[in-house]
Amino acid sequence: MIYIGDNKTTGEIDSYSINTLNIPGIVLMENAARNFTGTIDTNLDNFLIVCGKGNNGGDGYAVARQLVSLNKRVSVFSCETSDMSRDCQINYDICRNLGIPMENDISALEELIISHDVVIDAVFGTGLDKPLAAPYDKIINNINQYGKYIISVDIPSGINGSTGETAGIAVKADRTVSFVTYKQGFLNYSAAEFLGKIKVVNIGLPEHVIKKFSNTVLMDKKYISSLLIPRLKYSHKGNFGHTLIIAGSPEFTGAAVISANAAVKTGSGLVTLAVFHECLNMLSSCSPEVMTADLSDKNRLLDLLKKVNSIAFGPGLGNNPRTLELLKFVLENSDAPMVIDADGINVLAEEPALLEKLKNRCILTPHLGEFSRISGLSIEEISKDRIKAAKDFSKKYSVILLLKGYNTIITNECDVYVNTTGNSSMANGGMGDTLTGITASLISQKYTIFASGKIGSFLHGYIGEKLSKRSFAITAEDIIRNIPFYQKKLFL
Repeated sequence: MIYIGDNKTTGEIDSYSINTLNIPGIVLMENAARNFTGTIDTNLDNFLIVCGKGNNGGDGYAVARQLVSLNKRVSVFSCETSDMSRDCQINYDICRNLGIPMENDISALEELIISHDVVIDAVFGTGLDKPLAAPYDKIINNINQYGKYIISVDIPSGINGSTGETAGIAVKADRTVSFVTYKQGFLNYSAAEFLGKIKVVNIGLPEHVIKKFSNTVLMDKKYISSLLIPRLKYSHKGNFGHTLIIAGSPEFTGAAVISANAAVKTGSGLVTLAVFHECLNMLSSCSPEVMTADLSDKNRLLDLLKKVNSIAFGPGLGNNPRTLELLKFVLENSDAPMVIDADGINVLAEEPALLEKLKNRCILTPHLGEFSRISGLSIEEISKDRIKAAKDFSKKYSVILLLKGYNTIITNECDVYVNTTGNSSMANGGMGDTLTGITASLISQKYTIFASGKIGSFLHGYIGEKLSKRSFAITAEDIIRNIPFYQKKLFL
């Protein structure tokens, strides 16, 4: 698994490795350089490595040695040659002893960059905590303006590893090779233009060491596959649960159909769609596998609320008093785990005291606007640190929170999982309704609420990514139709 860490995490892992495990810093630097070099396309040649005076610069000097050992053409530009960190000084001296061409005259930098095919940015790492001043602003400007292909060591120089904000200016890398952890700042949308393709490499530390300092994980296919609950060959529909979808209104019947069909295709044994009376005729034949119920029939609704294994509430219901009263009725008469989305979240924002009745049995799946309404935070405040905002809310109300968007956040207040699947080909109506149905279905199939959010988010985006390779725009129907196929690819 790939762990996510901020600047504090990076410092703690380094300190623990050096002071507790007794791994010399110079060994960690050598491991980092070797593994960084291993990610470089072997067809590339003619490198200029721009090195600062700290440990990030030391990494750069060590990379220079590694590349020279591979018979690559290498030159080094030294931003400063005094007051280097100890390990940086060691690798600087070795480069000089090896006769690697080195330059420190800033007036020569522009021509140096132009005359090389690849620039490796090793100016600043995660330790940068102040705005850039001369000559570093000019150095980074030159890299951005004249670099043909730029690879950053650990993090693009000028980016804050915790927040993703720039120090006034930052290197715009084509590729970033990050050490040990995926930097939390990379999740900030404003950082995306500086990062290029991101690769995380280890520096010789076992996973149990990294886990001491990070409980935030970047999900991948292998991790999601490990969550599978196998289907036994003699199982029947009763083993895979009954999902109740409470959704839809005359203006938004599609949301109800999408959620219900997504639950069916994800594998629920039974799916019932409960709708307002005026929608019943329109939706009673939405899918041959979906049963329907009239929300005005309280006896039928009460019977369903007592026996279903999960409830999805909110898509297309409308943000109005009727939806709020319906939610109150559901909460008073059922203790089934719930997925609350869309208008379910909007009415909760009007009466947040209801969240007390959802403790330890609910996953909320808001987008930024919905989360802003229910949390009371502005979108700007949330965007500055989505992980913190999500964790704080989850802890306050004891619910699972799935904060949708690019790099979706899923948290149970303690652990955080980030989903990177999905892309803008999926940016159209009905996608949230699809995720709601998928997640509720997984809960019915005896996955935990937390696992259902993780699997649902990953599967939903994974399908979209795969389909977008051959289609410009992906619809909710496209996703739903392909759920069983890609579910099997992930799990088997």
